[in-house]
Amino acid sequence: MLFRVRPGAGSDGAYSHQGEEFIYMISGTLEIWLDELESHTLKEGDSFWFESTVGHRWYNPSSEEAVLVWINTPPTF
Repeated sequence: MLFRVRPGAGSDGAYSHQGEEFIYMISGTLEIWLDELESHTLKEGDSFWFESTVGHRWYNPSSEEAVLVWINTPPTF
């Protein structure tokens, strides 16, 4: 999926589900939290993989839109 995340927008809390996730940042900044213990700040050109069973939440902390490719397997929607 191609995601566009407005500045200040996010997941409104952590969630988990079966599967795996891969993110590739096209532009902007996205902050990912895993189990409320690890924080990763992704920027243009970064990629990130994690198990979906780990509690995760995300947020755009910048003043610019974040654009990213987000792949879930198996597809969640």
